[in-house]
Amino acid sequence: MPVVGLRTWRLAQPEARRVPLRRARDADEAVRLAVRAARRDARRRARTWLS
Repeated sequence: MPVVGLRTWRLAQPEARRVPLRRARDADEAVRLAVRAARRDARRRARTWLS
């Protein structure tokens, strides 16, 4: 599930692991980032819970 933060903090986890949070400057950019991430995620997970 893509998460987009609108003008939010940067997050860092221990051991330098990536935090799956996209940062946007405004609402338009947030929508673009969310749609792009959802499409990318959908291609990766083409299987359903039944498959």
